[in-house]
Amino acid sequence: MSIARKTLGIALVAASLSGLLALAPAGAATTASPCASQLTAVKAELKKAAAGPKTDDAKKHYKLAQAAHKKTDDVTCVAELNAAEAALK
Repeated sequence: MSIARKTLGIALVAASLSGLLALAPAGAATTASPCASQLTAVKAELKKAAAGPKTDDAKKHYKLAQAAHKKTDDVTCVAELNAAEAALK
């Protein structure tokens, strides 16, 4: 094998590895959090709910969940969404 082929082979391997590494963070960023999908579901439930004290309580929990989601605090977000769903029952 000539030096040119070895160099080309090494360059191709390096290019493909750098391409794979560059794609990894982008793929991770597009993964939806459990909070995001649950926010959508609870929002739909709130729109269907009749006005009243239970709905008002659920809306407070929903707003707290939105704030936690903005801070990327999924644990608090999911907990608040669970509380919102419980308030609607």
